[in-house]
Amino acid sequence: MSQLEQAAKAVAEVFFKYAGQDAKKNKLSTEELKTLMQKEVTSLKGVDADVTKMLKCLDDNKDGEIDIVEFGTLVGILANGYRK
Repeated sequence: MSQLEQAAKAVAEVFFKYAGQDAKKNKLSTEELKTLMQKEVTSLKGVDADVTKMLKCLDDNKDGEIDIVEFGTLVGILANGYRK
């Protein structure tokens, strides 16, 4: 498996680990997104206050939840921060 495929698999595993905490297994609620950010993006400070804003920005279809495609936007933003 290529490095990119491994990274995509790891992103999917993290997404579904947190999306699976309630009845909707394929989407992140606000609380699930908050938990994911607190546990998986430890370099960020002040996540609590920003999760609602983040959800609104990422939620393209405005259903109040984040699907894996919308989550990809967040991953892209995070990846941009690691640019050399």
